[in-house]
Amino acid sequence: MFIQETTRKDILGYIDEHIENIEYGCDMSDHAFHILYKDGSVDVVAGNDYDGHKIRRINILSAVVDDACISSTYGNYEINQYGVVTPAEEMKIDENIREIK
Repeated sequence: MFIQETTRKDILGYIDEHIENIEYGCDMSDHAFHILYKDGSVDVVAGNDYDGHKIRRINILSAVVDDACISSTYGNYEINQYGVVTPAEEMKIDENIREIK
């Protein structure tokens, strides 16, 4: 698993690209994005399961965009024991995950 920390502008660009690719009929089954907002609400689109709802672009606390090879993150995130990366209020990495530089 590779993690790339990025800017709010870039993460919103990745999310826009994900939605655009779904609208063009591309297979996005290996992709997903998760957004955690400052009010505690979340927005998740996994694969091709986008229903056309408006994605809020303000008050984003944390976001993760996944593809088959990399998780791009904005803000804090959590990594569980299986290597799954999700947005979080505070950084948390399972003790079984080791960083390799």
